[in-house]
Amino acid sequence: MSAIEKFLSAKEGDVMTVRPKFIVINDGPSAAALDLISSVKDRTQVVVFHDHDVPTGAPEGAALFKKLNEFRKKNDLAFYVAKGIGYSYMLNKMVEKGDIVLGAGSHGAIFSASEALGFDVSPSELARAVEKGEYSFIVPKTYRIKLEGEMNGNVSAMDIGLYLRTLLKGKEAYALEIVSPLGKEDNAILASVVSECVFTVLFSSDREKVDEVVDISSVGFMVMCPVKERKEQKDAIIIPFENLDVRTFKAGQIGGYTAGTAMELRKVHKMLEGKKLRLGFRLSIVPATADDYLELLEEGIIQDFMDYGAQIQPYSDKSIDSQGAGAMGDKERLLTTGLYTFEGAMGMSSSVVYSASPYLIAVASYQEEI
Repeated sequence: MSAIEKFLSAKEGDVMTVRPKFIVINDGPSAAALDLISSVKDRTQVVVFHDHDVPTGAPEGAALFKKLNEFRKKNDLAFYVAKGIGYSYMLNKMVEKGDIVLGAGSHGAIFSASEALGFDVSPSELARAVEKGEYSFIVPKTYRIKLEGEMNGNVSAMDIGLYLRTLLKGKEAYALEIVSPLGKEDNAILASVVSECVFTVLFSSDREKVDEVVDISSVGFMVMCPVKERKEQKDAIIIPFENLDVRTFKAGQIGGYTAGTAMELRKVHKMLEGKKLRLGFRLSIVPATADDYLELLEEGIIQDFMDYGAQIQPYSDKSIDSQGAGAMGDKERLLTTGLYTFEGAMGMSSSVVYSASPYLIAVASYQEEI
């Protein structure tokens, strides 16, 4: 029996109807559900976050904040502002083992790190779930991957996740079951990276029934290449970093789901000790949550980043930022830990965006040859 079958007490192919513990609406893709919702079945299920474009740098973002605020007032819903990335906050503060969480983004599987089940659905499906208080789906097939060994050097869980994406072509309808030797925070990053490519993710201790074994000690630094449109993102080409000269980039952003935790930014801090920012390079640091920011502030790490020359962005999801602090200009090249590389994701459509691990961005930022 697969991990998802055990979780749901159901078999592959069964039609399941579940009552999510949480249904999440934010200023990301799920905001499209607002125009489709006629009523809220259970106000205790629905949580509203403003966590993407914070503070907004565009009139459209301000209008969306107003729309979210009016929606939550009308329906007497919990509204979270200035907490940081909603899913990251929920993972640390709200979601418990056995919970089911529904959203319309592309990182829902992050909750598997807390032994919960997260689904990414369309805005129309999200709206129906809000109105009915439940969600129906067919229990999917499972693809099992077993991770062995230890991460090599400064290779991160993001690199492992990008590598796994290269193995998951055609698996969009599958539940991904992972046997992982990593800790909770690394598993959260890993699940967040692969979430877009599968139906959902669950971690498992079943080491026998696996479809593929990956020695993570052999995985190096990975880079995700640009794509033209957002709908092409899950199929973006992923290459070893040796095929890309990171010194050609003039801007870097470290943070968000994949590198914005206090744990990851402490590693970045250590990488930058004794280094100097490369002349002309713009480095942005984006803590995932307010708690991450406060921890780093208390430890003096935020001050050290500022002394290095980095710009400290608000704790939020800055993986898409078309206008405002951190946005790229004409033909500028950005290396980011964000997972979106489509044209216009981080500024002008003529800018060029690659996704990479915190280590590669740190190296690209300082005055030293690789």
